[in-house]
Amino acid sequence: EMNEAWILQDEDAPASLPDLEATQPIHDVQEHREAYPSGATRARWGAGEGPDGRYLLHGAQEWLYEDGRPQWQVTYRYGVKVGKETYWSRDGRKLWEWDHRPDGSSVWTRWWPNGQKRSESTWRDFRCVGVARTWDPSGELTSEIELTEGVLAEIFPEP
Repeated sequence: EMNEAWILQDEDAPASLPDLEATQPIHDVQEHREAYPSGATRARWGAGEGPDGRYLLHGAQEWLYEDGRPQWQVTYRYGVKVGKETYWSRDGRKLWEWDHRPDGSSVWTRWWPNGQKRSESTWRDFRCVGVARTWDPSGELTSEIELTEGVLAEIFPEP
């Protein structure tokens, strides 16, 4: 039945992830593994065929150091990163993390070698948005700026 919503709909707009999962599941999701020459697992990931025929990453992906400690972890849904994405140093220190949020924004956080937060910023469409902060290794706030669509809007405190 034709109605105004149908006429005005954006045909190019992607379906939301819950809509896709309910109506257009990924087919033949398979787990894959890559190994170091020693045989130790180097990487694990899942992927399958999307509703449009594309090969899409789907599920947890993990890269490991040869000793088995995690190097990088992320989760994909329909080829899109969701939730936490984390990278660790060889000695197990968390170096950075992205929090990929349902609204399309991602918060990027980095840490100093001593575990103190180094920086935090929010990103959308490859542009920094909102307030971005940096701290020194002792945990003292050293800068705070506000960005709108990646353009500097304001510096706190005023220089």
